[in-house]
Amino acid sequence: MHDLPACLEREPLTRAVVTGYAAKVTAEDRAVQRDAFIAAMLWGYGRVGYGPSRVERIMAQPGFEEQLAFDVQAERIVDLRDAEALAALGVDLADTWRRPVRTG
Repeated sequence: MHDLPACLEREPLTRAVVTGYAAKVTAEDRAVQRDAFIAAMLWGYGRVGYGPSRVERIMAQPGFEEQLAFDVQAERIVDLRDAEALAALGVDLADTWRRPVRTG
């Protein structure tokens, strides 16, 4: 890939680096949106060999940059690793991540 964000030149690419980059995103700044997307995708794929090619395919899609620009209003954000926060919201991860049962 070309034109990688400067944050990706650091070693290692940590959750803190990615979330720090995402915190800079605004609805108007396409370059920051793009860089945060790339950082998140590369962090998520880790060292998996097909990650960069998948990200490149996604970015080559018509309208890619427009799809990155959307507003989100979140009132209750919790860390899914925090059992107390999940219990307070009434969230049971076992129910949330359950796969549908196939019949027939």
